[in-house]
Amino acid sequence: MGTSREDYAALLPTVQGIVHSLNVATTDGGSWVLRADEECTPYFHITNAAKSAELLISTEYGKPERLVINGVTPRGKDRQYVRVYEQGADGSGWTEFKFSSISVATKRGAEAIAKEITRRFLPDYLKAVSLTLERIARDENFEAQRLANLQACAATLNEVINPPYGHNTRIEDRTEFSHYFGANCSGIRVECKASANDVDLKIENLTVEQAKQVLALAKHLALPRNPA
Repeated sequence: MGTSREDYAALLPTVQGIVHSLNVATTDGGSWVLRADEECTPYFHITNAAKSAELLISTEYGKPERLVINGVTPRGKDRQYVRVYEQGADGSGWTEFKFSSISVATKRGAEAIAKEITRRFLPDYLKAVSLTLERIARDENFEAQRLANLQACAATLNEVINPPYGHNTRIEDRTEFSHYFGANCSGIRVECKASANDVDLKIENLTVEQAKQVLALAKHLALPRNPA
């Protein structure tokens, strides 16, 4: 699947007409724009910044008389593809939400192709974009809260979470750290691992008396997980 330079030049007026027709049909804000740097790429890229949408249009493999319309969803951390899920209508189970590309004959003309895109492609594609943006926002909020919890714990030891290393502290991808109380890493060792909701501690190299004190403190601090 792709568009040769010759096909690109021949199809450009049609794609420009598709963009115009999409903008005529768009009533909920945002505008569709054909990217201008297309000469060396196999796709026409049509973007709508307000919708975080990017359509890809190319000729169908082995069928230059047909156009294939696909789309790109926003990328998450490290530009990774984000999977999104939707709960069933009956409230049972979650399934991955996907959209499908469509194929339309070029001879139908720009206005008809734009109508097919609006009717057959955009509803599921834009829903996938919306679900992806929501997932990315949740993930970013989770990561921010987890880091805040980790920093709060590190601050009690006068440590700063500043990858890759803090003084006397080993940082593990901004989700956990370890700390030694004692010279030459021979004293009590604490591992602190944070999530967005709580913190797990692992304490090593305690004497029996120290362990008893820690357990007594834990008993004192213990609260029911699900109070009545």
